[in-house]
Amino acid sequence: EHRGIDIITMEEFLKREAMTGRIIDVTTGKASFPPGNRTNWDGGNKTEITMLKEWLREVALVPQWRPESCMASFPSDAGPEHIRDLEDMLSEIKKAG
Repeated sequence: EHRGIDIITMEEFLKREAMTGRIIDVTTGKASFPPGNRTNWDGGNKTEITMLKEWLREVALVPQWRPESCMASFPSDAGPEHIRDLEDMLSEIKKAG
């Protein structure tokens, strides 16, 4: 785990964000909750997991991402100097073509 990224479980995410009404359906403008208000999907069968995936696709932004033309990156640590390091790396990559 990276010190700069707090990784949480799906269950924790659903409890923290969905079950508190913080996930808003963009078509209705109302809070949306996972199927059956379920937060623990561990051990779910294929049908159950498909229900969760479909709900997540409905309420989440799922951008088109083409890794050959767009790269994700994270600073090595917290602090503005590490962000500058990333920016410098990007500049070097662009210079190299």
